Amino acid sequence: MILKKFFSFISILFLLSTSSVLSNEKTVFLDIDFILNKSKPAISIIKNIEKIRKKELDKLKSLEKELNKKNEDIKKTKNLISEDELKKKVTLFREEVKSFEDLKRKSINEINKKKTQQLNEFLKKINPLLQEYMEKNSIDIVLDKKNVFMAKSQIDITEDILDLINKKIK
Repeated sequence: MILKKFFSFISILFLLSTSSVLSNEKTVFLDIDFILNKSKPAISIIKNIEKIRKKELDKLKSLEKELNKKNEDIKKTKNLISEDELKKKVTLFREEVKSFEDLKRKSINEINKKKTQQLNEFLKKINPLLQEYMEKNSIDIVLDKKNVFMAKSQIDITEDILDLINKKIK
């Protein structure tokens, strides 16, 4: 009973002490993913990375074909050579496969690193344009769309920023 009264008192005290907050700040949101997927400079970056990825993939496929050919040769000669020689060939083959896997992993990491680096540079170029847009339109806060639960579509500045980027960044 005393505990119930105590919680009631605390609840009433809490409700009386809160006040409504009114904000005069202009808040908008921007879909960064849309900008990265639809702006001309970002599309150019992604196409360039895809060309590099395709070239590396072709190189890795040719190496993989060579490894498969060596594996088939080992299988064919398995009954024709001594066990010691077979073990040596299998050991060498495993080392080649391991180095191939390392090369593949390294290649993928380098491509991803290059993509991240180029997109970060692109975002750095966007930042001054966004700040200029904010000052021009008296905007105080820009939120990323994926962090907004619900908002009016009138405060979405994605299309405006996309047009600005396509015009000013080459």
